[in-house]
Amino acid sequence: MIYRISDRSFIMARHTSHGIETAPMFVVSVNPASNLTTPPENLPDKLRYYRQRAGLLQKEVADRLGIDRNTYSRYESPTRGRYPQEILNALTDLYGLPQKELSDGYNEFLKNQGDKIREKRCELGLTQKEFAKRVGTKLANLKRWERGEVAADRRTWEKFFK
Repeated sequence: MIYRISDRSFIMARHTSHGIETAPMFVVSVNPASNLTTPPENLPDKLRYYRQRAGLLQKEVADRLGIDRNTYSRYESPTRGRYPQEILNALTDLYGLPQKELSDGYNEFLKNQGDKIREKRCELGLTQKEFAKRVGTKLANLKRWERGEVAADRRTWEKFFK
């Protein structure tokens, strides 16, 4: 259960075999359209929402994923861009959610980024060199993106593929 203390502070409480455990929660930014019953739009907030709804602490989720708590904490950070697909898959299993629920446009783009980049480049009738110049990257980077060896950055996706 989540209990509101003030506008930006809550307490998560749950029953365990050892009694009642609590954990403080503080809202850093508030989206006026969101509430505690509707999943938020952005991925970091979705991760936090489903974790809290399941009554889990970051450390508990991290332990179940087999990763460090600090690593998991960064997944809930609004500055995070790319999420490992295996982590998103494990979280959808943990929370019993459909795969699409814990994704966003950028991370969906990364699944077949090479094909999507090549398709966009051909649609524009540009060579790799011309397209690399247009998106502001080196030709070698574009080639690695098209082969799926390196993830294109979120800024590039937002500007050219969103």
